[in-house]
Parts: sequence; C-alpha cells; structure tokens
Amino acid sequence: MSYQAIVLRNGDVDPEISRAWDALPPERGVQADFYDSHAWLSSWCDAAGAEVAARLRIPAVLDEGRPVAMLPLEAGSRRRWESAGSRAVD
Repeated sequence: MSYQAIVLRNGDVDPEISRAWDALPPERGVQADFYDSHAWLSSWCDAAGAEVAARLRIPAVLDEGRPVAMLPLEAGSRRRWESAGSRAVD
C-alpha cells in the first residue's frame, strides 16, 4: 500500500475516481450512507450551482490512485469550512 493525501476540487474528480468513490459505501457495511458517494455529491453540486461547487474542496486519501477516504467540504472563508450539503441550498 502506498497512501497519498491530496486535496481535490470538484473538477478534479474524473469518471474513474467517481466510480471508485461510489464503491466505498458498500465496503463500510452498516457505517455507510448515501452521503458518502460521489453520486450524491454530484447531485448536490448540480442543485447548489456553479458558485457553490467552485468552493468545494475534497481532502482525500488515495491508495495507488484509488480513493480510500473522501471528505467533501465547502469553503465558507479561509477559516470556516462546512461539510458539503450541511446547509440548505437556495
């Protein structure tokens, strides 16, 4: 195993990463939920709009290019970050 920690932006998530991300929740068993998937995040970004999606940052841990942990966050300011989707979208 060769873990790499990176920060992705919304546009950095290519189809290969999105498929691997969508495969993560079933691997987590009872701890998983649909918020852990790229499918959910992509839908949320579409609803939130381009301005909100541009503020998205995704700290990620990759194992040889495959995601093993993803945490989508929305930058409110330099010092304030929120979980993506934690607030209502207008």
